Parts: sequence; C-alpha cells; structure tokens
Amino acid sequence: MAGKKVASELGLPLNYTRISRLLVEANRSVGNEALFSEFSQKLTEAEKKQVLEQYYYPHRHAVEEEIAPAVSAGKRVVHLALHIFTLVLYSEIRKADIGILFDPKRPLEKAFAQKLRTNLLTQNPQRKVQYNAPYPGTDDGFPTYLRQLFDKEHYAGFELEINQKFFLSEEPEVWEQLVGELVKALKVVMKVGV
Repeated sequence: MAGKKVASELGLPLNYTRISRLLVEANRSVGNEALFSEFSQKLTEAEKKQVLEQYYYPHRHAVEEEIAPAVSAGKRVVHLALHIFTLVLYSEIRKADIGILFDPKRPLEKAFAQKLRTNLLTQNPQRKVQYNAPYPGTDDGFPTYLRQLFDKEHYAGFELEINQKFFLSEEPEVWEQLVGELVKALKVVMKVGV
C-alpha cells in the first residue's frame, strides 16, 4: 500500500479506511449520490445509517482530530489523500500517471503542488504528472470538506491520484519505482517547505 510506505518513510501519521467503496465511499460527502455504490444503495435507510456510523464517520473524525490541534496551535498542516484511479473511464483513456488534486485558489496548496510536480519530474521526466487530473481538485472529496473547517493559511489538502496501471502491472518493481519517486519528491518538498 502506497500510503503505508509514504507515511513510514516520512514519519507521518497515517489514517486510512479498510472499507471498500462498494459499501461506502469515504471520500464523498453525505448527500453525494456516489456515497453509496449501486450495491449499497439497496440498503434500507437504517442500514445506511449504521454503515455511516460504523465505517464512514470514524475514519473522517480520526483525520479531523489529527488536524485540528495542529491548526489550533498555528501550525501548517499538509493533508495527503492517496487514491488509485482506473485507466479507462466511460471509454476514455486517462493519460495522467499521477494527478495532483488541489484548490488553485489556495496559495499554500498551489505552491506545494508546483514543488511536488517539479520534484516528481526531476526524478522521472517521462512521468505524466498533471494538475487536477483525472478530476478537479475542488470536486466533492474529503479535502474539499476539510477546507471548510480549516483556513487556507494553515490547511492544505491534496488528493494524489495514481494510475491503476502501475499497481496492476505484472512487474511489482514498476509500482515500487513509482511509489519510491513519490516518497523522494515528498521528502524534498516537506524538507524545503512552501
């Protein structure tokens, strides 16, 4: 898992959900039609409420509780959410290898995204690293929700989207190389700061 490697190498706290998005999508807000999948949509309202209480809210509350004290103490927090995206969606081939999703109106996020992309491309100029691809960074997601709670001077939320083709490769070293590049780039950006 990329998140465990990144957190371990950088000495960062790690919060992740072990529940499939086929049950509940932890990266969507309550009320979003994609919160429950085509399978879990069939649950009763009472069952959906139980799923939210048991699986959805604990993850989100744990992340909020990790961020809030640091922001209250005046520290800057960089929140990274790592996801994998499918190579093809609705018959369209997605060209990004890594997508850095952020809100371009938030200066801290914009500066961090630029430094991260620069460092990723320094390591591997052939890598297709794109801003806000395959989704806009301001779409409904957990960082988008957290931006409403924490100000732009202290909170920077990112979704790092990695193309599934690397994870599904028959050659594990392909995945390991990409994760290694990501770790190295993040180390440089975190050390230098924004």
